[in-house]
Amino acid sequence: TLWKELDIAYDKFIRTTDAKHEAIVKEFYARVFANGDIYRADYEGLYCVNCEEYKDEKELLENSCCPVHQMPCVARKEDNYFFALSKYQKQLEEVLSQNLLFVQPSYRLNEVKSWIKSGLRDFSISRALVDWGIPVPDDDKQTIYVWFDALLGYISALTEDNEQQNLDTAVSLGWPASLHLIGKDILRFHAVYWPAMLTSAGLSLPKMVFGHGFLTKKFGPDAVRYFFLREVEFGNDGDYSEDRFVKIVNAHLANTIGNLLNRTLGLLKKNCESTLVMDSTMAAEGTPLKDTVEKLVEKARTNYESLSLSTACEAVLEIGNAGNSYMDQRVPSMLFKQGGLSAEAAAKNDTKWGGPKGGQVMAQASPVFARIELNAENDVEEKVKDSKKKGKAKVKVEQPQAVAEA
Repeated sequence: TLWKELDIAYDKFIRTTDAKHEAIVKEFYARVFANGDIYRADYEGLYCVNCEEYKDEKELLENSCCPVHQMPCVARKEDNYFFALSKYQKQLEEVLSQNLLFVQPSYRLNEVKSWIKSGLRDFSISRALVDWGIPVPDDDKQTIYVWFDALLGYISALTEDNEQQNLDTAVSLGWPASLHLIGKDILRFHAVYWPAMLTSAGLSLPKMVFGHGFLTKKFGPDAVRYFFLREVEFGNDGDYSEDRFVKIVNAHLANTIGNLLNRTLGLLKKNCESTLVMDSTMAAEGTPLKDTVEKLVEKARTNYESLSLSTACEAVLEIGNAGNSYMDQRVPSMLFKQGGLSAEAAAKNDTKWGGPKGGQVMAQASPVFARIELNAENDVEEKVKDSKKKGKAKVKVEQPQAVAEA
């Protein structure tokens, strides 16, 4: 239900057909086994069912609770196959010391370094008498379990159903990944387990692993995404203040960006021939707004690619401010009042920056981002205009409920 409300959905790259994935997992397993990194042994320890991982007692909370899921771990003793993670401790230390961008943000890198420094333990990669999963080669009483299966989805998903079921074929179609964007609770598996597994199988490591924090409350998808991207440095946990949330959404989305879009559409519909115009001086000297926006778009792009999302949001907001300022100076009503060349500029037949031509029919303008208002009872209300109905409507939104993860 939460995914639907936040407009989150799987895409086709999550998992290919079971048969293709199973073939690639088994081939990967065979490579690691041939390298001497898989062995069979008994293991006894405290196990977190939700993490799918055995835990060291020193990292648990009171009553043997997992620090991530706040639930007690259970004692288990199993006869399983294990991956020799401890064998790769030195190599992983070298990877992290030679490539400081491998794990981001930097404080997540420090977490990973701390885990490795404390000593790596081999981890179980199979389960006995489980009636689902991929069977361990040459042992039908054990199935390959969780991370040794799931992580291979990044590679098996590269293939199409009509292609040969082959690990090398899959790798050639797009591995290594340029970025693993993951929740901080599964950082250990992606920044420690996965690189060691890939090294054992002779495959390249992903270029970067970025562990993001959690969002702890929700509104609508656009408002939530913008607020946390703008207000919280990407990678940190998201703090939340309802007053701050309302102010940011109203000021940035409703007033600045939404207002610019609505003003533009409204003026275009009212007078398509003369909305965004340039006087003769601007035409001769170039378009300052165009130059400004192009620079800001480049700023947003570079910051987006480097995952500096808060700074990218600032650039988008600057575009909104620049556009509103330009509109304030160039709306036809203001230019006609000034008379002379300004009035002539307002009467031009088309815009100079790829805009619509004179006479083009525009759609009815409606709010892109709704304002959020707090009433006397501290309920949240949004004033929205339903594009499918005439008139205005006021919609009450319940107070946001806390969620464990988003």
